[in-house]
Amino acid sequence: MKKDLKRINDIVSRFINDFLLDDSNMIHIERLNHFRSFTRILLDNIPNIEKVHYKNKVSKDECINYAYYFLESLSPEYGLYLFNRLDDKTIKFIKHKDALANGENLYCNITINDKCNHINIIDTNDISVTYSIIHEILHETNYIYENDNPNFHDDTRDYFTETVSLLGTTLAHEFYELRYPNNKEFRNDSQDDFYGLYKKAAGMDYVLRLIDAYIFNDHISNQEINMIEKDKSDFYLSAANEYIEDVLEYDYDEYGVDCLDILYNESYLVAGLLVTYILANYPNYEQRVNVLKDLNELIMVRDYKDIFTYLNLDVYELNGWFIDLTDESLQQLEKCFKEESKKM
Repeated sequence: MKKDLKRINDIVSRFINDFLLDDSNMIHIERLNHFRSFTRILLDNIPNIEKVHYKNKVSKDECINYAYYFLESLSPEYGLYLFNRLDDKTIKFIKHKDALANGENLYCNITINDKCNHINIIDTNDISVTYSIIHEILHETNYIYENDNPNFHDDTRDYFTETVSLLGTTLAHEFYELRYPNNKEFRNDSQDDFYGLYKKAAGMDYVLRLIDAYIFNDHISNQEINMIEKDKSDFYLSAANEYIEDVLEYDYDEYGVDCLDILYNESYLVAGLLVTYILANYPNYEQRVNVLKDLNELIMVRDYKDIFTYLNLDVYELNGWFIDLTDESLQQLEKCFKEESKKM
C-alpha cells in the first residue's frame, strides 16, 4: 500500500524522541514491551470471524428501548442516566448516509462543546444501534460516582473505561438472548465487539514494527515497509492501512506524545483481554454484572494498580516509570482469551 514516507518518518521520529528517549538520549525500547504483549496475544489467537452485517431493520426507538431495558437491569441509576440524556437531548442520532456525506466519524464518539458532553450515535437502522447506545452510556455512567468522591482518578477512568463498556455490551448479548430467545438478531453477534479490537491490534502491531525499523535503520524506507507487509493477510493489511491513514491526519501539537495513537488504543486492547478474563473467571451472569458495577465505581476512585489487584492480576513497576503486568498475569490473560475466543 502506498505510504507518505516522509510524514511517517517524521511522526515515528517524534514518538521515539518524546516517548522512548530519556534525558541522556538512551532509547528505552522496553517501554513498548507491554504493547507488544497485548498485540501478540490478540493476533496469535484471532478466531475466524467477520464483521457482522445485520439484515433486519430496527428503528431508533426500538433500539433505545432495548438499551434502556438492559441498562436498567444493571442498575436503576444507569437506566435513569440514559433517560435523562435523552430528555436533555444530549444524545444525537446521525443517519449513516448523512455521516458519510458530511465526512463525520462513522463510529460512536463523545464530543465536547461549551455546554456539555454530546454523545453521537450513528443510526444504521439496525440492532447495532442498541449496542452503540449501551457502549457510550457506560462510558458516562461512572461519573455518577464522581460527586461522592471528589478526589477521583481521571487517568484510571480513561484507561479502564473501554473495559467497562466492552464488558457491558458483551453482557448485553447474553441478556438479550435470554430475554428474547426467538429473536435471531440477538444471536451470534458478540463477535462484532471483538472484530474492531483485532483491527486495532493489527494496526498497532504495524506501527510497532515501523518503530523497530526506524530505530534499527534510522529511517523507514519502502524496503522496510515491504518487509513488514510481506506475507501478511488482507485483514492485517487493511487494518494497518486504516490505522496509518488515521495517524497521518493527526495534528502533532494536539496529540503530543501519543502522535502514533498507541497509548490511546492500548485501552481497547486491554479491554478485550480483561473482558475475556472476566468471562472465564466469573462464569455466572450475575457475578459478571457485579464485576461491571464494581469496576465502574472503582475506576473513578482508585489507582489503576488497584483495578488489576481487584481482578487478581499482579503488576510490577518498570524502572520507576511504568506499571506493567507480570509474566504470570499475561499468561492468565492469554489463556482466558484463547478459551473465550473459541466460543465466538
